[in-house]
Amino acid sequence: MNELIKIGNHEIVLKEFKRQRVVTFKDIDLVHERPSGTAGRNFRENKERFVDGEDYFHVKPSDIQDDEFRRAEINNFGAYLITEQGYLMLVKSFTDDLAWEVQRQLVNSYFRTSHNTSTSLQVLQGMLDQLIRQDTEIRQASEQSQQAIDTTQNIKDTIVGVYDDWRDWVRQTISKIQKGSGMTYQDVYSTLYDQLERRAKCRLSVRVDNQRKRMALDGATKTKIESYRTLDAIEDDQRLREIFGTIVKEYAIKYVA
Repeated sequence: MNELIKIGNHEIVLKEFKRQRVVTFKDIDLVHERPSGTAGRNFRENKERFVDGEDYFHVKPSDIQDDEFRRAEINNFGAYLITEQGYLMLVKSFTDDLAWEVQRQLVNSYFRTSHNTSTSLQVLQGMLDQLIRQDTEIRQASEQSQQAIDTTQNIKDTIVGVYDDWRDWVRQTISKIQKGSGMTYQDVYSTLYDQLERRAKCRLSVRVDNQRKRMALDGATKTKIESYRTLDAIEDDQRLREIFGTIVKEYAIKYVA
């Protein structure tokens, strides 16, 4: 079977297996004008969602009849043959104008044959229409999400200026992060402190201990010494304050609605 069918800007060889039309990953990449390996990668990343025998067939040369297509197209390790249902699932992420046109042509000009009488034309059209609606909804949601992100970013970029007291700003912002993230206060502070230690390449516990020792040598009371905490060590160092402020803003952008 060497009949060529033109899909979009390219021609592919008509292929059938078990009396139904199938395509290879190479065919899909060709007609969609995607880099070689794109369809195969998408399949492997989502293989658990595809059903063997319904969405695809994994075949070896011995499985192929001469009247279906050339055995030479199947290597000894086997190849994947994608059915119409598998193809529609595989190309859900292809949403450019060419993709929609190619999908329509493949369904109308390639997959719909006399061998596929068990598949309802109305059902197939409904699947395409549903894909179009889903794509439109995804685009709209993406645009709305980006607008929300941009608005949040602008608000958070100026949030430091709202408060004159740095410590007051930190505590109030962390309170909002805690509510938005669902984490405990302890987990929020621990996460933020870990981020600071990694970025600033420092040990906050060591800084706190060293400062407490200096306070003891200066004659500070035990109560005052014990009240010196991690946030104090950060506030006392201009560099740590700036880095920590940036981290707090990043988490506020992520979790504060």
